[in-house]
Amino acid sequence: MALFNNGNTSGGNMPAATSHDVLNLVGEGSTLEGSIQSEQDLNIAGRVNGSIATKGRLVITASGHVDGDVKAQSATVAGTVTGTLQVRETLTLRPTARIGADITTGSLAVDEGAQFDGTCRMVTT
Repeated sequence: MALFNNGNTSGGNMPAATSHDVLNLVGEGSTLEGSIQSEQDLNIAGRVNGSIATKGRLVITASGHVDGDVKAQSATVAGTVTGTLQVRETLTLRPTARIGADITTGSLAVDEGAQFDGTCRMVTT
């Protein structure tokens, strides 16, 4: 399986996922088929074909691809997401983000260059 706990927080200028000093990582060049559920932060640099649910922070790096439904407390996306994005707090789309999803979030920050095709619903929690 391509899910690791490791202390390596490199990933360019992306913020590291650091809840409780645990990093759950789907590394670049890895593909995970199925669902991920986590109490901790997640860093996706590879491909996930399935759903993701985390009570922590989700980081999808520029090399990361997610095809499925995503639920997170907060998220930063620099890669590609197809499906749905439900983020309770802040969703940040970096310049390399490519989103083909319907978004529900508490707060949205979009950097110049990010691409988004879908609907966005802002909700308060």
